[in-house]
Amino acid sequence: RVRERCAAALRPGCDVDDAPMVDPKNLNRICKLCPGLRVEVIEGNEVSVVLLDEPALFVDVTSAHDPYPPALWAAAAGYFS
Repeated sequence: RVRERCAAALRPGCDVDDAPMVDPKNLNRICKLCPGLRVEVIEGNEVSVVLLDEPALFVDVTSAHDPYPPALWAAAAGYFS
């Protein structure tokens, strides 16, 4: 996602392929040096980086728990069809 944000910052409508490649090892190292960030290894080479002073309000895509009511999904289905 870092590369996508970089492309968007370069200029509106910029193709992600025009953005420079991000070195994940270097990014991981830099994040670990920041006292306001928490870096956690998820699995293999995947890491999660969160801000320490912000609540972690994430939807876990691997969880079977769905916090949203059926009416929301029905409205979304209608909107996207």
